[in-house]
Amino acid sequence: MKIYSSEEGRVRTTAAAFAKGCLDVEGEHLTPIMVSMVHCHRQADYMLDNTSKAMEMLKNVKARLYSTLMEEGDMTEERIARLCPAGNQSVIAALRQVKNARAFMERM
Repeated sequence: MKIYSSEEGRVRTTAAAFAKGCLDVEGEHLTPIMVSMVHCHRQADYMLDNTSKAMEMLKNVKARLYSTLMEEGDMTEERIARLCPAGNQSVIAALRQVKNARAFMERM
């Protein structure tokens, strides 16, 4: 497991505590976890601090999802492929079960 953190001490400690909790590690010392699993470097700082590109990508993804989900009619294989390009079987099964996403959301 790798956890990326900024170089700030409190952030590194929080990251180590998170890893300890996830792994259900016994003991009170965070230093071994911090040394072995918490990684800090300039690229990680950029990923953690600069969210402008991520926000732009998120906005584009939301727009694409919205337009595809709001199309009239039942879910086609082409629409499923646009909504789930990675081919995740559980997502595909859920989309097939929903059938008409717009009508489904209007019922909710």
